[in-house]
Amino acid sequence: MLFAGNYTQAKTTPPNAMSAASKVWFPAKYQHLYRHSSGTYYGRLCVAGKKTWRSLKTRVLSVAKPKLDDLLQDAASQEASTSEAGGSCISRHETRRHFDRSCGDSSTIDEWF
Repeated sequence: MLFAGNYTQAKTTPPNAMSAASKVWFPAKYQHLYRHSSGTYYGRLCVAGKKTWRSLKTRVLSVAKPKLDDLLQDAASQEASTSEAGGSCISRHETRRHFDRSCGDSSTIDEWF
């Protein structure tokens, strides 16, 4: 099948040559916390071994941090209640370690910059 008209090949940009203006997700200064280009903060969680994005529904960092801690705590308690071990109380520090191990994500803020 032939098409009439000018054929132009689409220009592609290599992934490592993307400019900062085209980035959509920016890591915040806390682990598991990202800011979308719209300004809204999101938490990057591991649920059932899969990474997911959860909106924190705020554009203020000082509000996003406690919301992220609550989100991590809730996710850990839901996972603990469905596991065979039972629903033991997990501190926020242990929650972060748990999500790092379950997703294989051991990155820290020092590795981002």
